[in-house]
Amino acid sequence: MHQFIISFAPEISEVRTAASVEEAKGVLEFYQPDLVFLDVEMPHQNGFDFLQLPNNPDFDVIFTTAHNQYAIQAIRFNALDYLLKPINPDELRAAVKRHFTKSESFRQRKMLFENLAVNIDKRDVKDFRLAVPSSEGVFFL
Repeated sequence: MHQFIISFAPEISEVRTAASVEEAKGVLEFYQPDLVFLDVEMPHQNGFDFLQLPNNPDFDVIFTTAHNQYAIQAIRFNALDYLLKPINPDELRAAVKRHFTKSESFRQRKMLFENLAVNIDKRDVKDFRLAVPSSEGVFFL
């Protein structure tokens, strides 16, 4: 999967791998991913066990599995996507694009909220900053 991601999703800048839930816990001690590609069936524990670990950071999950019977359960875990193996490169690219679109939308909403919080504390209208969201980002006037 590592090479597949590098080949078909070059916008992903760093890739870490783990073959089990225990290895994944070790990766999370030193690295906070924005996106996790997760298989369902792994040694000793499964992907859903991993998602139920306490203190998991907030990340999007794309399931990558050969087993279609887990799709409903993946939806219940708010999976961003569910890709069946063998993975179609176009489906992989679409899932990654959806992640980046979602992340940008969240970043813009956060900036707008922070701007609102700053404006609430301003006493004079001339100190207000108007936040204007656009497809290119948030602009402040």
